[in-house]
Amino acid sequence: MIYLLLARLYVRVFFIVKKLFGISLGGLGFICRRIKLEHTINVEGRKYYFYRGAASMYSLLIAGKFPEPQTHHFFRKVIPNITSRIGFIDVGAAVGEMVIDAAGYDNVDRVIAFDPDAELAKAIRLSAAINEYDNIKVISKAVADKVKTVNFKFNRYKGTSGKIYEEENSTTEKTICTTLDKEIEDNDIPYIVLIDVEGAESLVLRGGSKFIKQQRPLIIFEYISGEDNNLPEIRNILGQGYEIYRMRDDGSLDHNLDRTWNCVAVHNESVFYPICRSVIIE
Repeated sequence: MIYLLLARLYVRVFFIVKKLFGISLGGLGFICRRIKLEHTINVEGRKYYFYRGAASMYSLLIAGKFPEPQTHHFFRKVIPNITSRIGFIDVGAAVGEMVIDAAGYDNVDRVIAFDPDAELAKAIRLSAAINEYDNIKVISKAVADKVKTVNFKFNRYKGTSGKIYEEENSTTEKTICTTLDKEIEDNDIPYIVLIDVEGAESLVLRGGSKFIKQQRPLIIFEYISGEDNNLPEIRNILGQGYEIYRMRDDGSLDHNLDRTWNCVAVHNESVFYPICRSVIIE
């Protein structure tokens, strides 16, 4: 119990230091790994099961805070305003921060979560169970451009899921990899796809080229300006009709891709386009 209280206190300090100095303190995962009590965390109306096997991944969730609040703000602006039934896909789902939130919307019929770490997959299933969500499917595989075996480095106990490496080394493990084209069989509803795969976004998109062409999903992907510029490649994969925007801290969109963390790609003939246009700040 003492480490749980300490973690919650530490999060308060984290936010104060972040706000005043722009510095993100480390060490929260270390504290979380020492929490022995498995329990339910309530975050803005959603429940997350604190599973000790994935303790490092709960970070700000442990104190009832979303680690990536801007994406949840975007969900609130967009998902309830879609008049049709929709699906949600999370590639690199970790403990299900986005999965559990998305699954709770009334018009979200199905949610598919991908993460190759079996402990993280179990954490998602436990959270789905306590929320009594029956619309979540968890696939414990990596996702890339082909169905194959890949070299995957699991960042266990370090607060991130891990990533694919081209070459085998002492830190990688052989892991089964699949594609969106293989796994997404039910294409009867529009989808939102969130991709957080430590720089392998283009591989995921290439492996879902048929799905993207047929369904024109709304795609949220990580893009850190100033680092490797994969935007030209992503634009080429998505093809004509897709427009890419920056996701702002308040969940709205704009065109400033020079200062961004997450981007939103929306096709101009999809059901998502009118609503996304309504949240753009020119």
